[in-house]
Amino acid sequence: MRKSHGWLTVISLDFLDETPREVDEFPGLWSVEGDLVRVEFSEDDGVTLDGKSAAGEHEFPADSDPMPQFTLGSKVPEIALRGGRVLVRVRDDNALFRKAFTGTPTYDYQPQWVVPVTFRPYDAPRTRDIFTAQEGFTRKMNFIGEVDIPFEDRTRTLVVTQAPEPFVIFEDLTSGKESALWRRAPLRETEDGFVVDFNYSHNFPAHYLPFGTCPRPVGENIIDVAIPAGQKKPNETYQSVNS
Repeated sequence: MRKSHGWLTVISLDFLDETPREVDEFPGLWSVEGDLVRVEFSEDDGVTLDGKSAAGEHEFPADSDPMPQFTLGSKVPEIALRGGRVLVRVRDDNALFRKAFTGTPTYDYQPQWVVPVTFRPYDAPRTRDIFTAQEGFTRKMNFIGEVDIPFEDRTRTLVVTQAPEPFVIFEDLTSGKESALWRRAPLRETEDGFVVDFNYSHNFPAHYLPFGTCPRPVGENIIDVAIPAGQKKPNETYQSVNS
């Protein structure tokens, strides 16, 4: 997360529409029409592209790979397609949060949280609309199967997604208290079968700063069990550093 233009450097998030307008933290007039992104810079904006002035109008597909690498000093705009909408996230290597961040504490490793499970893959991925970290913004996610996870009181069934490795997105009784609001834990295949290793439960970028479009857990993955394993809340967040 600390790398150049990594998650700790994100300082803004804007969704584009057909009306040309400014976005936070980066010059230009931005818009999207169909699957084409348009942006216009003036000479005074000082934006460069491939080391040369980017003054003028630019048009490119919303799913371009690679995207044009516009630059303004230490800032770059990330242009991405999420949930059928185009967003611009500005990343700044001089972001205060990147400089102030000290890390994410974890629970001690506990072998009992490497839990043997029964994995039942679907015949084909099942697509569902899910909520995200952004209020009112939904996106589609593919689920590849279900796992039966035995806990002390009873077994609970959670759904599994894959990006690219399989994992479960879950909320438990530590969420929002010792740990982040939700986390993800890997599903792994061993010689003896499948396990969910909660010791490697990780936070999402949205738990560090308010600019992520990270998926929330679906209803069946919100469980009334405390899982004191994996990552806890980060020591700092964008909000705590910039308040």
